[in-house]
Amino acid sequence: MWRWSKGWACTEDAAWSDPEVLPAAVPGSFEAGVWEEAVATLNRLDPHRVSTNGFLDRLPSGPDPATGG
Repeated sequence: MWRWSKGWACTEDAAWSDPEVLPAAVPGSFEAGVWEEAVATLNRLDPHRVSTNGFLDRLPSGPDPATGG
């Protein structure tokens, strides 16, 4: 059985690091508007990005409210 959480976005060098899969497949796995709403909620609730990590930073997240960029 294939395990989605263990076998996606892998490259020969690292797990969860494929630059083509992360920005497209992860947000694309949600219904239209859901990803954007989740990103907006997280940005609103954590404007200084206290609760982030390296993996989340590689996902498309829109502008960083702490820096405006």
